[in-house]
This record gives sequence, structure tokens and C-alpha cells, in this order.
Amino acid sequence: MAASSPPATATYTIAWIAALPHERAAALELLDEEHRRPKDFKKNPSDGNSYSWGRIGDLNVVIASLPYGVYGTTGAAVTAAHLVSSLPHIRIGLLVGVGAGVTGETHDESGHVVLERDVLLGDVVVSEPENGNGGVVLHDVIKAKVVDGKNRTLLNGHLNQPPDAFLHALGALRAQHLRRRSKMRELLAAFEQNEVMKDTFIYPGAEHDPLRAALKFSNPDRSRDASKIHYGTIASGNKLITIAQERNDIVTWLRENNIDPLCFETVAGGLMNSFPCVVIRGICDYADERKNDIWQHYAAATAAAFAKELLNYLDVDEIYGEGILAKRPRELKSDMQDVKTKTSRLVDSAAENEMRELQTWLCPTDYTPRLHQHQRNYQAGTVSWSFEDEQYNSWAQRGKGSNLLGGSHPGDRQIHTGSTFDRGATTQSRRRQSNPDLGP
Repeated sequence: MAASSPPATATYTIAWIAALPHERAAALELLDEEHRRPKDFKKNPSDGNSYSWGRIGDLNVVIASLPYGVYGTTGAAVTAAHLVSSLPHIRIGLLVGVGAGVTGETHDESGHVVLERDVLLGDVVVSEPENGNGGVVLHDVIKAKVVDGKNRTLLNGHLNQPPDAFLHALGALRAQHLRRRSKMRELLAAFEQNEVMKDTFIYPGAEHDPLRAALKFSNPDRSRDASKIHYGTIASGNKLITIAQERNDIVTWLRENNIDPLCFETVAGGLMNSFPCVVIRGICDYADERKNDIWQHYAAATAAAFAKELLNYLDVDEIYGEGILAKRPRELKSDMQDVKTKTSRLVDSAAENEMRELQTWLCPTDYTPRLHQHQRNYQAGTVSWSFEDEQYNSWAQRGKGSNLLGGSHPGDRQIHTGSTFDRGATTQSRRRQSNPDLGP
């Protein structure tokens, strides 16, 4: 479609974020009208985003893309900050693209596939608040805590829910779908009519979906080609999940925290607290070893089709009631720093676990009982002279690395170890009292 004369920049109140090129292509194809760059648009020199402009229904929409090769929740937070710097009048947004479905796949005694939930490739998952979460959770930012005397790993932090304007639109659209079929099939026809896109953005066929193919053989009544829409929780993290066991472990842990995810993705976690949006994901794989790119383009198309249908249910007055993003710069900066800090802690935690495993391999015997015995026996002030040593204090302040104790008598080394352990535990306790953010 030919680009028409652009309206003023301030009339674009909705941002559609597409992280990948094929996600952006799908969004562009479904615009009712493409616009040239507004004459009054001034891009911030530090803004690395790429923008396209257009209209869907009565709404002017700007499509924003991350710089090519930038992924993850931290990259998304930077994208949101750049968007606000160039388009401060934007009020709400959509994050539209692909994700990995969670089916709860098992097999019965006959070896036939059994699905806990009917999430198949090409389906669409929409973030919606449930069970006390806002619709998106960060699955790789965690904290350890003692609950009922047991060590528990819990989610760390809270992500906001979609803006009210979108929640109201979702309610209206879901009610309509109880009466009439979704318009997604009609909207997807646009890709079939495009000579360039028709070979890659159309339905790939059940034979390329391992679960659809299995269901056609074992349970034809549950087999289907049409895409379904699912509403619920989306789990976001910095890393793509491509191993079934890893996926299952994360899902099990999330369910222990009263969270039952429908899909995984790698962008939304960096946006929700600073960029009010709804997250829409087309399912392109199952987060396991069967991952491939066959469904990537079609999944992007189904997500874009649902997004367009949803936009037609937005109330314009409610959009303007959301307030402009320019009023949230501190939230954006804080959110970016928060994601970076939590990611850094996660890396440190992984390194500590590796060190612990190495120490166990080097010395599998547990000397804790003997340590406690020596702690009861030595007198106060024992080996305190060593704590005044410059090399020891330099090592202790770094907080990392190992300390090698030498000596001819094993008992001397064990007493010294006990004293060092007590001193370190006391220091750590004081640090945590003065700074609760250090965690347990």
C-alpha cells in the first residue's frame, strides 16, 4: 500500500512494539493505511529504535522495533526508554510477536499424546491478570526465603498489569467472541494475497507441528487447524528455553508459586513496569528440543491479526485518560536499573552454585559437625591476631575467592576455620541488617 501524507506526531497515541523483523513485517501488512514519517517528528539522537507509521481503524499507530540483534528484558527496557525520549506523547502500547507454548504434554499407556492444555503452534496467548499477578512474570529473577522452616525459591518483584483501556477492550472482545467467530481468519487472508508473504506467513500445515500430527493420529476429535486464543500468564526471561526438562522444571516451580504460565518469551519483563502495554504472543514452538523456525512467520501473523482486532475495541476517550508516557521517565530509569541489578544477582548466584559444586567434588565429606564441635571448644578471641593481617582483610573485603589455611596441626586449622566462619557470618548479618536488598 502506498504511504499517505502523515498526520502530526502528537496524534500517534499507541505504540506497537515488534522486536523481530518478521514481527514488524506482520504488523505493517495489517495496517489499514501506511503513513510517511511525520514532518514534525524529531528523533532523539540517542534513540536506536526504528519506527513505522500508520493507521488501524480510527487510531494512529507507531510501530517501534528494537535495534537488530538486541534481545532480552534489558534490551526491551532500553527500547521503551528510547521510545519515550522521541515520542513522549505515547499513552499505551502493545508488545506483539512470537512465544513458546506450554502444553503440559504427556503420554498415556498406549504412547498417545495427552495435552494438559490445548495450546498449539499458531495459537495466540494474551497477557491477562490472574491469581494476583499482572499477566506477565519474570521467571529468572528470584530470591531464596525460609517459609515454614523450609528453604523456598520465590519470584522477586512485581510486574504491572495491562492498562485499563486494554483490559476493558479485552473484556468487550471476549464477549463478542462468545457470540461471533474471531475475525483473525479474515485478517490473515491479507498474507495469502501478498505475493511476497504468501509462501512464509501462511499456515504451515499440521504435518509440521509434532503435536497436531500426533493428535490427528491418536485423537482426531481434538485435532484442529484453526488458531485459538488463550488468556492468562506469560513467563518472561532473558534466555530462550529450548530444553524440555528445563521448561518443565520452571513450570513446576512457577506453579509452586501459584503461577501457571501459558507461554514463555524474552522481552515483556523489561517493559511492564515502565511501558503500559498488553502482551500478545503467537506460539511458534514448545520451548523444547523440537524448536525450529517453520512457524515463526505464521505465529507473528496470528499475533498481529489478534492485535488489530483488539485495537478496534479500544475506547478513544479511555486512551487519552491513560496519561502520556513522558510523565514516567523516573519509572523507566528505575525499571532499567532494576532489571540490570537483578540480572547481575542471578549471574552471581549461578557462579556461587558452580563454586559450591566444585568444592563438593574436591571434598565430598561434610565437616559441618566437626566444625560445630570446635566452635564450642575454642576460647573467645582465639586466633584474633590473624584478623588484623592485611592480606586476610583484603581477601575478606573482596567477598570472593578461597582462603588457603596452612599449618602442621589439623586441630589448629579447624579452630582457625571455625573462628573465620563465625566472624564472616557476623559481618554478613550486619550488612544485611543495614541493607535488606542484599537478600537472604
